[in-house]
Amino acid sequence: RFGQGDVIGVTLDMDRGTLSFSKNGLDLGVAFDGLGGELYPAVAFYNQGQQVSLLPSTFSCPGAGVVIADSPMSVSIQNAVELSEVMGSMKCRRPLPEPAVRQMHQAYTEWCNNTTIRYMT
Repeated sequence: RFGQGDVIGVTLDMDRGTLSFSKNGLDLGVAFDGLGGELYPAVAFYNQGQQVSLLPSTFSCPGAGVVIADSPMSVSIQNAVELSEVMGSMKCRRPLPEPAVRQMHQAYTEWCNNTTIRYMT
């Protein structure tokens, strides 16, 4: 049982695909395993006055924020400007910018030749 003042810990380990709970620092074990893909956190309350606090000091996400050169997740301002130009062209049904077409063709050719570079993220 849980009562007033209890601290419930939730540990999501995406490397292991597990979700575990603790009560007042005591590990209650793995509640779910085999987790993967996109997850959407939710909290349910059953009584008035209950609250949830996210404590940044308890978060551990090794590698978060690390820039991986040329990774699709590492973009520059210029990349964002180029994307904006492509999207604007598509919205207005104008021809795509020539540099974007060349880049898309190169990526398509690499994919067809099975030389696409994959990045660990």
